[in-house]
Amino acid sequence: MGSTIIGIDHGYKNMKSANAMFATRLSRLDSKPDEMQMDGVVEYERVYYTIYGSPLVAVNNHIKSESEEYYILTVASLGEEFRARGIQPGPNKIHVRLGCGLPQKWYDRQKESFKAMLWKNKELRFSYCGNTYNVVIDNVTVYMQGFAALPVLECITQKSEYVVLVDIGGETVDVIVCEGFHPLLDKCRIDTRATIALLKDIDSELQSELGETIPEQDIIKYICRGSKDVAPNNPYEEIMQRCLCRYADYIFTRLKEWGVNTNYTTICFLGGGGRIIQSFGNYGSNIHFCDDMKINAKGYEFLETTLAMKQRENHEKG
Repeated sequence: MGSTIIGIDHGYKNMKSANAMFATRLSRLDSKPDEMQMDGVVEYERVYYTIYGSPLVAVNNHIKSESEEYYILTVASLGEEFRARGIQPGPNKIHVRLGCGLPQKWYDRQKESFKAMLWKNKELRFSYCGNTYNVVIDNVTVYMQGFAALPVLECITQKSEYVVLVDIGGETVDVIVCEGFHPLLDKCRIDTRATIALLKDIDSELQSELGETIPEQDIIKYICRGSKDVAPNNPYEEIMQRCLCRYADYIFTRLKEWGVNTNYTTICFLGGGGRIIQSFGNYGSNIHFCDDMKINAKGYEFLETTLAMKQRENHEKG
């Protein structure tokens, strides 16, 4: 029986696989919960955790391979994906090939240590939501976040041409220039003014102009449903709209500074951060958007499937 191929995107805000997503939260429990309270509970090496716990904060200076929390969240993601695919728990071993990723800022420096952390136990037994799984990790590959999404982007038909991917994440804006399905590393860029910094800017402006602020979740809701073309309903929305329009202009200015022709080049904004540009920016038909939060995980899965096929072909030839 072949391996089940699973892609997992270890995000700052959310853990994502091809069919599941949950917030990047984790807390250790003092004891085993009651049977009716096992939802979101991971049992690993006789310790119980819940994915409905505290948000993960700065992770060891962004070195995810040193984070035991991210390992447990990886285990939880496997459990979520097994459930979504109808893979049954029990004594039979489930063979898995794991595709994961890192932002380009840390990809070269951390990919080997991240892979080692994810593959530190080639066989593991864990329970998720009260169901026990026996897993064999057959392979782990770490891909570049953002670039990995290119093969599965439905909004871009000519993927082999010159394409610029812009992944606006929590901590960084990754600009990945691609040609012929290869990243042109000397042209790729990183900006640290991403959504976390933007939320802080909005909060600061609300404080400065109104002397008060609103919950971050309400700002995020406005990003999801607001637009530059819809009149604000109150002073809070007026300030948020202004800040978001200004941020969209900032992103296009940065792209131009880095030599990207924003009026001609095929550009695709990825993930939830792209919603800011889509709703509050000014752009032409060369600009595309993929708001699928799981797109990187699906890309890892696609690339890992391709890698498995090549390895199988080479094995048969050899």
